[in-house]
Amino acid sequence: MDQEELDIFLSESYDTLNSLDTELIMLSKNPEATDVLENIHNNYHSFLESSKFMKFGKLESLTHVGERLIDQIRKSESTVSNEIITTILKLNTTLREIVFTIDETKKEPSHFNSSIVSDVEEVIIQAEQDEQDDEADLLLTGAPGSTTNTTESEIMDKLMPVLVELFNTKETLLEFNSEFKNLSYYQTVTRLSSLIKDMYETVREARNQAIGSMVLNLDRVMKDLARERGKSATLKITGREKEIDSKLLETIRICLIQLVKNSIDHGIESPEERISLDKEPDGFISVECSYLGELFQLVYTDDGDGIDPAKIKMKFISKNILLTDEAEKIPDEEITDYIFKDGYFGMNEIGTFVGGRPSGFDIIKARVEMMGGRVYLQNSIRQKGVEIHITLPLINAIVPVLSVGFSNERYAIAKVHLLEIIRIDSESLVKRIDTLVGFPVFVHKEKKYPLLYMKQILKIEDSEPTSSNPVVNLLILENTGMKFALVADSVEDEEQVIVRSLSPQISGIYLFSGMTLLQDGSPSLILDVGEIKRRHLGNRDLQMALSEQETSDYSMNLEIGADL
Repeated sequence: MDQEELDIFLSESYDTLNSLDTELIMLSKNPEATDVLENIHNNYHSFLESSKFMKFGKLESLTHVGERLIDQIRKSESTVSNEIITTILKLNTTLREIVFTIDETKKEPSHFNSSIVSDVEEVIIQAEQDEQDDEADLLLTGAPGSTTNTTESEIMDKLMPVLVELFNTKETLLEFNSEFKNLSYYQTVTRLSSLIKDMYETVREARNQAIGSMVLNLDRVMKDLARERGKSATLKITGREKEIDSKLLETIRICLIQLVKNSIDHGIESPEERISLDKEPDGFISVECSYLGELFQLVYTDDGDGIDPAKIKMKFISKNILLTDEAEKIPDEEITDYIFKDGYFGMNEIGTFVGGRPSGFDIIKARVEMMGGRVYLQNSIRQKGVEIHITLPLINAIVPVLSVGFSNERYAIAKVHLLEIIRIDSESLVKRIDTLVGFPVFVHKEKKYPLLYMKQILKIEDSEPTSSNPVVNLLILENTGMKFALVADSVEDEEQVIVRSLSPQISGIYLFSGMTLLQDGSPSLILDVGEIKRRHLGNRDLQMALSEQETSDYSMNLEIGADL
């Protein structure tokens, strides 16, 4: 068992249990506080997912029972009684005892007070019976209370694959309408399509959770750690209301905890140091959550010391991984990527190892890539801080895409990135190609767009041309403020698809962000526009030249406006 993961789990478990105790006391004083009840449910769900991930079976079983009880209370309109509060507090005591044992022995106890399970089950059955009594028109004489162990989330997990198939099938049925040309058929399929989509969205919403529900204790973790290190910092989370599939939430939670710990341990300076650098005495950490087409994006920044490339080089030289001459030849922007390598160990201000403990970036990378996502260091400036980007596929989200062809192969591109499609013959294209700091660019309306030939990137051989001057399609795309052109052989109409995670065999390939089924039933990989842009157009000189072009265009518009 990884010690770093265990430490994170224990820290979060203690925080969650403390929060539960506090919230239960609040609920006992105000039994109708639905927001408090919702927080209790989120805490139990978080605890359940963490226990399941760490393979602590006893904790998983107990938190499962606790979540079922809270679910039943949420469904029921009956008042939360003192008996219920007492039962949950007893359950939390048992959970705490198991966590204590794990903390001391690194494994669960062989025995625990199992009577608490039957106590909770009794409360659940009673709550279910009360609910049946309140619904007189649905009451069946002698019907027993349900004792099933199936949770709502488990039912949703089973329903989702079925609904995905139904969604794809109804898209195929809609395609057949062009062949049948029958009004009655069209009306029936349209109605069926609407019902399936409504059902799908209902299940998806039930599976989704807001980011805020998984980071309830993040601010407390940060402040406690900062206090231990003699530091101080504030945390701002933007977009905590954004929802994402529950399977991805645990990854996000662990990544954020690790990033915050890295910032406090290695980035944020002491108040005295910050004042000497003309900074505010309190450090600042920001988390911004947003949707980006088929992806969920998390941007993490702090205003600490940044990452020192010299220290990274020093470490690899000292461990005989690189020779001094080799290390000196590696550009600073490339050497910083080494923080994501397996087993990278953090270093303190004087270049020595910090207690032999992993820096955590390698842990973050492994977790994110396991879920089909990407993590990279977007920026690091000495004494200014770092900016780290994490992207994860929006599993089960319905996203509009374009089907794009390169020779005989088809891929999908999320429509949110598309600005314009230009059909142009090959000879005219060649005439409008220029260069900008060594990169080919397409000149369109007096602007220069960096040009990407996807067939070269995908290593697809050209098919035999049907004419001496074939027509191609230029897709003008935009991602995180940068506009560029992508050459494709064909582009088909927009369609609605469901994003699925990549299989393990191809999840490590940077070109793709997910997969889906197109309307004709054929599988298609979704091109990761942001990662393709970053890998092939991330050159700083190119970005600076494009930025100067945008600035020039903006200044010209201001001058024209002034003349008018």
